Amino acid sequence: HSDIFTDSYVVRKKFDSLMRRASGEKIFIENQNQSVEVYYYSDGSTTIDRYMRFYKSNDKMLLEYGTLSPESVINREIVCGNVSKCTFHQAGRAVQLILELDNGTQKNTVVTSAIAHN
Repeated sequence: HSDIFTDSYVVRKKFDSLMRRASGEKIFIENQNQSVEVYYYSDGSTTIDRYMRFYKSNDKMLLEYGTLSPESVINREIVCGNVSKCTFHQAGRAVQLILELDNGTQKNTVVTSAIAHN
């Protein structure tokens, strides 16, 4: 299998898993639908104190984790490469990701959605 098919699987699983941790109260789609930011509870917390943001930068899909107060980045990781297009859409507590991957020889489109459960 090509890297884009492996990346398709990884991004779908990661997006679904992390969106399930998110609070449905705070979902922000920004940057012309190219990024989504959600809030969540850190382990053991009784208040929403963290954020995570999926976004496209150049040809990569990145995931950033951080604290809300004070606002600071904890970690930033590359979820996948070869991203030619990325859009997010929201309907209530559900967020849809449409991601187009292109490594120059093969193309693949990932369409997935997840519901914020907290």
